[in-house]
Amino acid sequence: MPIHLYLHLEPGTCPEPFEELARLRDPPLAACPRCGRPVRKMPAAFSHAPDVLAASNLKEKGFQRWRRRDRGAWEKE
Repeated sequence: MPIHLYLHLEPGTCPEPFEELARLRDPPLAACPRCGRPVRKMPAAFSHAPDVLAASNLKEKGFQRWRRRDRGAWEKE
């Protein structure tokens, strides 16, 4: 389930902006669940992390990857 970002249309006491966990098929919120003020759904930035298990990232962090070559034989990647 994605996290949706909402912004209050009127100033108030609730934190600005707030996040809501909802299904894609659920309709967007019309009012804040805490204070009841009207809200608007905002586009959220897409977060994409690099491949943390890539050989270059592992070596950079001081780790190494081993691959199984044959029965019982391992080699460094």
